[in-house]
Amino acid sequence: MIELRTPLVLGFAGSIASGKSALSTAIAERLGIPRVSFGDFVKNEAVSRGLQLSRGNLQAIGEELVGHDVAGFCSAVLKSAGYVSGHSIVVDGIRHAQVLEALRQLCSPSRLKLVLVQTADNERLKRVGQRGDSIAALGDADRHSTEVQVAGALAQLADLIVDGSTPIEDLVGIIEKYSLCEWQDH
Repeated sequence: MIELRTPLVLGFAGSIASGKSALSTAIAERLGIPRVSFGDFVKNEAVSRGLQLSRGNLQAIGEELVGHDVAGFCSAVLKSAGYVSGHSIVVDGIRHAQVLEALRQLCSPSRLKLVLVQTADNERLKRVGQRGDSIAALGDADRHSTEVQVAGALAQLADLIVDGSTPIEDLVGIIEKYSLCEWQDH
C-alpha cells in the first residue's frame, strides 16, 4: 500500500469484458483505497426488485437510473461504499459522460481522473466465452444505450487509455505512476 499526497478519485470505464473490474480492484488494493462498482450497485438493485441478473435486466435498470436522476444514482453508488467527499476512492463501471460529470461534482474537491480500458474484440469474445456467457449477445449488448458512450464520448474524456490485454500488474504500475506523479502534482 502506498500513500497518496492528495485525495484522488479514479474512475474506470471500458466495454463488457475489457478487464476494467479486475483492474480497478487491483489498483484499489495497491493504493489502499476503497472501491465501488456501478455494476455491483445495479445488480443489488435487480435483486431488490426480484429480477434475474440477466444482461438485459441490468442494462434496463442502469438506463432507468441514469435517465431518472443521474446525480442521485451517482450519489447512491458512492454512499454504498461509505464515500465522503474529499477522500480517495476507485469507481468502476462508468458508462456515460453525464455520470462522469455528476461524479466530478459529487467528489469535489477531490479530482476525478478517468481511466479507459480498451480491449480488442477478439480478446473480449474470448473472455465472454470463458465466463460461459453468450458470445452472440455481446454485439447486442455493446449497442445498448448503457454501452455506446464507452468507445465514443468517454474515450474522448479519458485521462488515460490503457490496453486491457496487457497483464494487470503492468497496468497497475502504469496507473500507479500516473496517480502518484502526474495527477498528484497538478
